[in-house]
Formats: sequence, structure tokens, C-alpha cells
Amino acid sequence: DFKMPKSTNEFFKWCKYYYTFDPLIAGAINSCATFPVTEIYLEDMVANEGEGEISDEGVRGEKGESDTLKTYKKVLISKMDLVNFCILIGIDYSLYGNCFVFGEMKEGADGKPEWGSLVRLDPNKIYIDYNPVDQSKRYRWVVPDKIARICREKAPKDEYNKIPEIIKQAVKEKKSILLNPERIYHFSRPSDSAGDGGVWGIPIIAHVLKLITYRNILRQAQEAIAREHIVPMRIFYLQNQGHGSDYVQTTNWDNVAQNMAAHITRSVRDPNYKVVSPYPMGVLNVGGEGKQLLLTPEIEQVQSEILAGMSIPREFIFGGVSYSGTSISLRILENQFITYRLKLLDFINNFLIRGMAKARGEWASELDDDRLVTAKMVDMKMVDDVQQKQIIVD
Repeated sequence: DFKMPKSTNEFFKWCKYYYTFDPLIAGAINSCATFPVTEIYLEDMVANEGEGEISDEGVRGEKGESDTLKTYKKVLISKMDLVNFCILIGIDYSLYGNCFVFGEMKEGADGKPEWGSLVRLDPNKIYIDYNPVDQSKRYRWVVPDKIARICREKAPKDEYNKIPEIIKQAVKEKKSILLNPERIYHFSRPSDSAGDGGVWGIPIIAHVLKLITYRNILRQAQEAIAREHIVPMRIFYLQNQGHGSDYVQTTNWDNVAQNMAAHITRSVRDPNYKVVSPYPMGVLNVGGEGKQLLLTPEIEQVQSEILAGMSIPREFIFGGVSYSGTSISLRILENQFITYRLKLLDFINNFLIRGMAKARGEWASELDDDRLVTAKMVDMKMVDDVQQKQIIVD
């Protein structure tokens, strides 16, 4: 308890550490980020009127595509690579519990503004000013050390010239930068209302951080067992067969032991070498009981508890998910992914599309919502959906 992270920044560092080096955490985060993201397609009023049909797979023909729709598809789907960017959002969203997306506009080929770039900001560099009265938020960005060093040293020259003046001024004055609220979108996981009022989302690793630490202790113990007990230590000794003539008192036993050690070493190097001993010998095996001492069952139990604390069914990571065998697990995943997909659609429709339409003068108020391009995602499909349909037909 005394070693638990005390600050948000320290906690984010632990999240990154476990995501980088722990295969269980990395597999869970990557699966949660990848699986719910399906093909994204855009449609407009022309398609809604039936002039351009969209299939279940999200593929539509050229018929009915307006110039506006083509522009948004070119910017968001082609240039922004929206599907892959949503996967990257999911990694930060699941890993840190928060994802900050900042976008910049540029002048397009038609002379009107369009999205020029979308970047994920480091949560360690973000500060949120929250007003509990009106629930307003202001986001401040701290210039990363690498960029700040370039601004102070003004080298390399080509990189320094690419940095906007507002960043150079902030570094000079040692201040953070207040971000435009219309250019930043904050994904946050559910959190409690205490402390910061639920402004920061809670990473899924937070619930199992103690279990992860305990599992690492078990793995360290298993490593120690493997190093000490897997390979037995063999002790060779001369056997005393009785009293009297079996042993000659004047024999130099140190020389005998050294000669036998040389023969044993040679036999290890050459398995076909035969050792002939003038005296009876015995062997003691010390260790080698590591198989009985391994902590594999305990580690597997802790892994199951970790996945349960992260609300991830074990089958989702290790395989075996099917409708007939784990329908409850699939229902849990479905509910989680549906909620996350709604957040992605809100980001695409209300932040990207509406923000671009407002900058281009195509949207002024909610009365213009019907004229906007709409983004949709193809439904998630399980591998055994075909089997379910076959059951229904039968």
C-alpha cells in the first residue's frame, strides 16, 4: 500500500511500464482497442433518400455521392486513416483511462478549411482546469522536454523553424498552453465523483495494480525455484565397503579425487567416454525437485483475477470464446464495446465532421444537422454468427 502511485503522472508511468513488458496486460489492452473498431463509412442526405445504397459491409457505389461526401471521405477516411486512428485511441483509452485528441485545420484544395492533422496528446502533459459550478473544462498542455530544448537551443534549425510561435513563447515564459476547446476531444473512462469530480477517467489497470504486483512476486519466486531446483547438483563420493584391506591407509586420496574429477569432466564433454574407477563410488543428487515446487497454478489463478478486475473474460485473451460455450462472456464484451463505439461515433460525428463543417461554413446551428455527413460503423461480427443463423433457420 505504501508503494502505490500517489500522483496521476506516476500512475501513468506504471501503466506504460506494464503495457510494454507484461504480455497479459498488453494482450488485454490491444484486444480491447482493436476488436470493437470495424469499418467506418460515411453517408449524406443523398444516400438517405435512397439514391446511394449501403450494404451491411459498408460498401457503396459511386451513385449518389455528392461533392461534400467525397470531400469528407477523402479527408477523414483516406488522409486521416480514421479506422487505424480509432484503434490508437482505444489503446490510450483502455491503458490510461483517458485519451486527448487534438486536431489542426489547414486550407484544402477547394480553398476551404479541412482537418490537417490529428494527434494524441500525452496525458502526462495535460492539466485540466475544472469548474464544478458550470462543469466547464479548460485543457492546458505542457510543452514536452524535447520540443522545449529545441526552442531554447534553436537547433536543429530546420526543426526549430517548424515549431509554431505560440509554443516558442510558452517555452520562453515557462508557461503551459491553453488549448482551443473546439480543437480538443477528451475520451475518459467512468470514474467516481470524489476528488477531481470525475474529470479524469480511471485506467482499467488501476483496479488490478496490486494483483499485478503480487503476480510479479510469484513469477520472481518461480524464477528462483527454476534457477535453484530444476537442475540437480551431483556429489560424487568414494564408498567405504568395510574395514581392513579395502582401503590402504597410505593412499593419497586428494590425487584420487582429482583424477576422478578429471575423468568425470571428460565424460561430460564426450558421452562415449568410459570411466573406470579403482574404488567403488556413489552419487548424491541435491535439488531437482523444481517441478513439484513451481507456482503455475497460483499464477494462473491470479491472472484470472486480474482479467476479472479488468472486466475482460479469460477466453477473450486465451481463446475459446463461442456463443454456445460462453454467451455470458460475449454479452459482457458486447455491452462494453457498444458503449465505446458510441463514444467513437460521437467523436467522429460531433467533433470531426461538425467541427469541419462549422469551419467551412456548412453548419451554423442544430438546424443544420440534417445536412451534415453522417458516420456509421459496420456491426461487430462473431465467428460463429453463421452457426447462430443456421440454428434459427433449422
